[in-house]
Amino acid sequence: LIVVSDPAALLRGAAASLECATPKDSFGHLILPLLLVSGRRLTEICNGRSTFTPMPNTHRVLFDGQLKKKGRAVPYEIPLLVPFALFERGLRALREKQGVQVCERTNEHVKNLYQGNVQRLLSKGALRGAPEDIHIHDLRTAYFAFAWEMFVSPWSFSRTCCRVLGHETMQESLSYQNVRLEMVGNMRGSLGPLFEE
Repeated sequence: LIVVSDPAALLRGAAASLECATPKDSFGHLILPLLLVSGRRLTEICNGRSTFTPMPNTHRVLFDGQLKKKGRAVPYEIPLLVPFALFERGLRALREKQGVQVCERTNEHVKNLYQGNVQRLLSKGALRGAPEDIHIHDLRTAYFAFAWEMFVSPWSFSRTCCRVLGHETMQESLSYQNVRLEMVGNMRGSLGPLFEE
């Protein structure tokens, strides 16, 4: 179990990093907050081909580019833990730093290019407020823990996890229950309904 003792501080740190993001930042400092606030996989954020289209609600985007779907991926709506403008600022800085040639690389190449350095930075505390010994993929689980607390879902925990992370079965979602947020306080339900009716 990974315990986030001060979730508000972790989210504030990620938002602050996105707010001041520029292409001069290291790849790790750009990628880590993007992973936390969107719940996407490292390669989905870094391959240059995934798209994030704003929705009328500032905390939602239409995400296209989901991996692990064997050619059957379709765009779907996901919640963001920060307003789209903040997320977009960080993503734009990352894309500018990467250059257009990143789109020509395979997903495996992209993963190998970024994962090691990003994990080292995460282990060194580059994402302020993140627990020690957390791994890149744990940020996806942390994202869901935040989404579960900050949005109001009409579904059970497992069904919500399945929907938000884009899983085909609830069985896949069982591995995303190893992060607990403490002292959630007034963050609970603060972003309103998970999806519009």
